[in-house]
Amino acid sequence: NDLEESSYKNSRGEIIEPQSKVKNKTFSWRKIGAIAASLVIIIGSITLLKNNLPGGNSSQGIGSPNNTTTDESSLFMRYEGPVLPIMISPENKNPDINVERKLIYDFYRLNDMEPTAGTVLLKDQYQIKNNGEEGQIKVLYPFVSSIDDMYYSYPRIMQDGKVLEPKLYYGNYTGDFVSTKDEIDPLETLNLKDYVSWQEFQTVLKGRSYLDAGYASPPDIKDITVTVYSFSNSYYSETSEVENPTLVAGIEIDRNKSTVLTLGFEGFAKLDDSKEEYYQYSIPKKNEYIFAEGTRYLIIVGEDSPSINIETQSTGGWDAYEKKSSHLRNNLEDAGADLERNEMSLDEALELTLPILYERYKENQLARENDFSYWKLDNHKISSYVLSYEEFKGLYIKELFETGVLNEKPMMRYEDGSLDLIDVTNIQRIIFAEFDLDLTRSKTTELNISSYKQGSYDFIGEKYDQKIYGYDLLTTLDLAIPIDIFEVEIIDYDKVVIVKQNFSFDLEKDIRLVTLSKDIPHYFMEVTEKK
Repeated sequence: NDLEESSYKNSRGEIIEPQSKVKNKTFSWRKIGAIAASLVIIIGSITLLKNNLPGGNSSQGIGSPNNTTTDESSLFMRYEGPVLPIMISPENKNPDINVERKLIYDFYRLNDMEPTAGTVLLKDQYQIKNNGEEGQIKVLYPFVSSIDDMYYSYPRIMQDGKVLEPKLYYGNYTGDFVSTKDEIDPLETLNLKDYVSWQEFQTVLKGRSYLDAGYASPPDIKDITVTVYSFSNSYYSETSEVENPTLVAGIEIDRNKSTVLTLGFEGFAKLDDSKEEYYQYSIPKKNEYIFAEGTRYLIIVGEDSPSINIETQSTGGWDAYEKKSSHLRNNLEDAGADLERNEMSLDEALELTLPILYERYKENQLARENDFSYWKLDNHKISSYVLSYEEFKGLYIKELFETGVLNEKPMMRYEDGSLDLIDVTNIQRIIFAEFDLDLTRSKTTELNISSYKQGSYDFIGEKYDQKIYGYDLLTTLDLAIPIDIFEVEIIDYDKVVIVKQNFSFDLEKDIRLVTLSKDIPHYFMEVTEKK
């Protein structure tokens, strides 16, 4: 928000617009690539009308008048997604039930905590009367979140006071892969552009394709043979005073016959049309953090390289290769690493690499939970969610085959094969929490779903200056449980100003509870704090 202009210029001095998750396509040193990948998560986007939504497996674009409606809600640079209705699992027949729903937006932090209108406690309450036979139905509660954000977005689901443990299914990225100019170009898919409108979520959830993709199991990789090169015990002379001791691994590879995956390598270069490719990493200095106990991996899927060449140099970057400066290339003596070659299955290779990334993910998730636990209410200490290793591994495998280098047409963003930089936990997606709902004949059951929700916002501009946040919901979707009466309430502690809305709240007249129309698919409000 407060960065100097120089902080958001790329390596060529060009200003990067804060509209997409930018990944510079250069062959320059990427020592802080993993950090950069984390930082770009916060960058928002501007709406983009298009004919296809590749991130959501949709076959119809948001420009189709049969699929969308319009209203006067604003666009935000960072759109946090709408609240979605609960859904009946496709395996169930439509149950004979009557449902009343009440959704409460509780701006609890304006009560006695550090004040902000940027967070609400959502209380999604259902009264479900069963008119049919006694039994169970499978229900889905969809919510918009990244996996990283489940330190606050994970819902607590209770039926008649009993906490239920849902099974989670993860939808694809809700966004598009775009060019450096923020345009959809099938040949240039370097940057991420999140969805920025409720219409895009409405479209991606039309039909069953998005949900079915979330239900799908990852491909079986146990019969895929790979060659693994392990680099360990990296070293250089402690008497050397070089700026950035660097190891470069060069291979020959035919991309029509082979694919490369890496872990722990921070730079990649293919300098011409030859079959030579180069991967590099910084050799840790004394008392410097050692990545993953010092082991890096280069995994070749398919035909192995006929040779692998290790060079060491005094600085990072590719100047010695691009400019053919032989005096800079391989100019660091008494440096290197132990190299080991093994053949195994892709599954076994990922068992070497993914546990390293999984431990890093768990550490980060614990840190997020600790850092933000202060704004969770004492009586609503909703636990954060941490993926099991099986979930984590399954999502990585899916991403490798759907958008990564194991796809016939991988996204340009992932063409270097770096496992470190695949967007798995940081991308926004729709997550489906599936649970069994017990129905007793001729009785009413109470379902209460609580979660914390961040408001949509801008990074710059008038809405940013006024600290305006956006909240919205979709009332109907395919497979959504029909609602007979839908009420929405705002608890504002007399500290909220509604800038724009279609809920019909009137805080001055104490109208804080309204009944929604079944004919309006989308409701919204934009709020700020009273000055």
